[in-house]
Amino acid sequence: MSWDVVIFNLNRKVDKVEEIDETVLVDIGTRTDFKKLIEDNYQDVVWDGDWGKIERKDYSIEFSLGDSDEPFSNSLFHLYGENAIYDIIELCRKNNWQAFDTGLEQMLDLDDPKKNGYENHQNYVRQMLGEK
Repeated sequence: MSWDVVIFNLNRKVDKVEEIDETVLVDIGTRTDFKKLIEDNYQDVVWDGDWGKIERKDYSIEFSLGDSDEPFSNSLFHLYGENAIYDIIELCRKNNWQAFDTGLEQMLDLDDPKKNGYENHQNYVRQMLGEK
């Protein structure tokens, strides 16, 4: 099960996703812009149509460029493995983005990712699967 994280380009820091609306969203760019940004940051990204995948020894990240070349302000990343979050955090810091954990329904603390990080995601997965 992937750890799904949405990255947002916002004009100010928010503490809760409920604070995000059209007044704080800022365009990342078009899918062409986003693809270039990803390729500049991850020279080893592998493309399969509109889907990108970044693979490392102990984790991977998957994402879609979407099907439109209209500007957009957020994107969903599917993370597999604990260390994937650190790549996303670095990408967010570099681009002044913020991230939202869809499972925990919380904004990620980019300064302290363990606060709401992988262990909490694993607990969420166990709960969803009915495990203790």
